[in-house]
Amino acid sequence: MMPVMDHNHVQLLGHVKVTNNNARALVDSHVGVEYTFKPRSTLTIPAEAAAHIFGWSPEHPDDFDRPYLERRWGLNRDKDVADALLGNLVLEGVSSATVTVPAGMTAEEIEDAIARARVQPPSLPMG
Repeated sequence: MMPVMDHNHVQLLGHVKVTNNNARALVDSHVGVEYTFKPRSTLTIPAEAAAHIFGWSPEHPDDFDRPYLERRWGLNRDKDVADALLGNLVLEGVSSATVTVPAGMTAEEIEDAIARARVQPPSLPMG
């Protein structure tokens, strides 16, 4: 999970929703795992995979790094093709946890709070 600071909260972004509104599938991989982004559908992938494939970062959770992606996918030679293909991609960071950070916490205390949030199981509704 990748942390994003927002004043008194740290949001842990564990996944990214990728919507491919193109008419063709897009295929890429990260650490040996192949991801197929089917036409006109959404696939949720780990944040680390989104960072590698799309140049995604938690500082801009609903966007991708266009120049990085153009170079990576060989689209930097044809602007029209790049505009058509990349204009139909939508990324959305998905929060898996939010940690409250009281004022005055040290960087080490913040890291500890983030680590604890990463290992706690999600709470389930009782019923």
